[in-house]
Amino acid sequence: MVATTVLTGVGARLGTGSHRSFNDDYRTDVVVGTVTQSRHTVSIADLSNSGQALTAAAALVGGDLFQSFGAAECPQLTADGEVRWRHWHVAKDQIDRVASRHSIPVVDDPLAFF
Repeated sequence: MVATTVLTGVGARLGTGSHRSFNDDYRTDVVVGTVTQSRHTVSIADLSNSGQALTAAAALVGGDLFQSFGAAECPQLTADGEVRWRHWHVAKDQIDRVASRHSIPVVDDPLAFF
């Protein structure tokens, strides 16, 4: 079981694009003032490697957290464990280099969710 929780007493905001963050401008700028949780049963083998299975698990958990802020899903990762490079604010060659090292496919299918 993988569980994540966002706890806040003053509210939290889904980060918008910046030089250290994601490359998306979220128009669903919802402040969450409650506890946000995600719970999924994931294979320990998937969590113990740094490849596509771990990325898929991160997409599951990330999807729940993004949805709590009003976004449909986590656009940076796919449910199949791929990286959508256009949703990151780093050069594609950097993404390719890291993804290649961990056998994670990089796809060029940006989400049109605005």
